[in-house]
Amino acid sequence: MKKNKVLSVLAALAIMITPLTGCSGAGSGEKPKNPMIMESSAEQSSVQPSESASEPVSGDMSEPSLQPSAAVSEPSADVSQTSDTVESITPSLWKAEDANGNYVYLMGSIHMGDSSVNYMPDYVMDAYNASDALAVEADITTYLDEPEKALSLMTTMRYDDGTTIKDHISEETYNGAVERLTRSNQYSPMFDSFMPYMWQALLTNTHMDTSGLDAYHGVDYTFLKMAHNSGKNILEIESLQEQFDMFNSFSDELTDLIISQLLDDNYGPVNSESEKQLYEAWKKGIIDKTLIDSLDIDNADETSARLAQEYLDKILFNRNKTMTESIESYIASGQKVFVLVGALHYVGEGGILSLLEKDGYTVTALRRA
Repeated sequence: MKKNKVLSVLAALAIMITPLTGCSGAGSGEKPKNPMIMESSAEQSSVQPSESASEPVSGDMSEPSLQPSAAVSEPSADVSQTSDTVESITPSLWKAEDANGNYVYLMGSIHMGDSSVNYMPDYVMDAYNASDALAVEADITTYLDEPEKALSLMTTMRYDDGTTIKDHISEETYNGAVERLTRSNQYSPMFDSFMPYMWQALLTNTHMDTSGLDAYHGVDYTFLKMAHNSGKNILEIESLQEQFDMFNSFSDELTDLIISQLLDDNYGPVNSESEKQLYEAWKKGIIDKTLIDSLDIDNADETSARLAQEYLDKILFNRNKTMTESIESYIASGQKVFVLVGALHYVGEGGILSLLEKDGYTVTALRRA
């Protein structure tokens, strides 16, 4: 299995299962960027970097500004109406019930979207309105609406063991990353102390995003804004800090693979196309485990298979188990909860739906294509 194929699939997985991953788009001019990304105050260069660098690029340039990018207008919090001008969406929705009749609603999220999310169908809104609480992976509204709070998390993403990023990736990958960031006026030597997630976010921001999607129209953000505005109780299954810790827990070998492929100029077009295809699939309620199957781990070489499995275990399967435990606790409590987590967490043998059924819960599809 070619490494390019591995990363294109892994990148696609990430935009469905982790709220702040992929919220970038250098050069788009119209959509918000990841608030965890520090941008240069200088204009970004249009010069494309070479494929690799033989020597580290000098870091004697002025340090980039820590000011976040300007905020964009938020979508309306009222998503209960329909519009003839917006294509109708029919996302999958399930109900998980125990033997005592206690139940919760389950819906998959995709973390980047467009104005279509403002026009949820009645069956979704009926379930949401009938619920006492909204459960999400993490409440991202604070970090998207107040980027300075997101920047405060940076202090937790520095190595505290005396190492730097250069100790965890190859010299070739490090040199290439420094060159690419320098060419887009985003590099500073201070970044060497940052853990991999920051490097991934910074490098993602060097790619043009042409998907037309943004985090402020993500499904989870849209429902979170509704919940905040109405005073509905919000439950966090995880936290952003836990998610950052997860990304930073990858082996050095997997980290090197991910960062090295973010240096490929083709990453931007491939990722943008994946975002659009996945969003269209979510709107039709047809996201399933074929994305995982496309990794074709069984037929991959040993190294690729091992790294792909590590990624899937940490970003998907291990979290599915903890999410299922939380969902079961909501059901046992008797409260009606509208659970909204990344769409791919639900599908397949190791998905939430299967895990709930194995534990004796009845899962009913209320709407699925």
